Amino acid sequence: MDTEPGEKFTYGHNTALVADFNRFIDFDNEKLTNFSDYIETNYGYKMTIPQEYINQRITVRINKKEDLKTIVQLISEMYNLNFEINDELKEVTFQ
Repeated sequence: MDTEPGEKFTYGHNTALVADFNRFIDFDNEKLTNFSDYIETNYGYKMTIPQEYINQRITVRINKKEDLKTIVQLISEMYNLNFEINDELKEVTFQ
């Protein structure tokens, strides 16, 4: 496997790809709708946000392996919203 400089490192007799360590995704003053798209793409759940929050911006670091409910609770606390997760419909609704 060919890699570019900075893509892997060797320790002892083992090799690890740097990509394996990129566990976080950062949202830096991004629209809440972009965050919503991330949730839909990576968790398969559609996020419904109240209309007045559509242009809200978010700055947050998320562990890519984080549990959906933990992320949803974080958002609800940041914006003082209640939420409901519907596993059957794969929807998260904030109100």
